[in-house]
Amino acid sequence: MKLKINALAGLAVIVLLSGFVSSDNDRFFEISKSIDVFGKVYREITLNYVDDVDPSEFMESGIKGM
Repeated sequence: MKLKINALAGLAVIVLLSGFVSSDNDRFFEISKSIDVFGKVYREITLNYVDDVDPSEFMESGIKGM
C-alpha cells in the first residue's frame, strides 16, 4: 500500500512540475494551472483509489518525492 501511495504521489508531482516549463511572462499562470491540476489529481486519488488513502500521508509522500 505504501509503495502504491508513493508511486501515485510521484505521478502527482510529475504532473505538477510539468507545468513549470514556460516563459517568464506566463510563469504565474502556469504555476496556478499546475496547482489546479495537482489538486484535481490529489482529490481523485484520495476519493476513488481502490484502497483507502490517508490524505495526510499521501501529501507528505508527494512532498518527499519532490
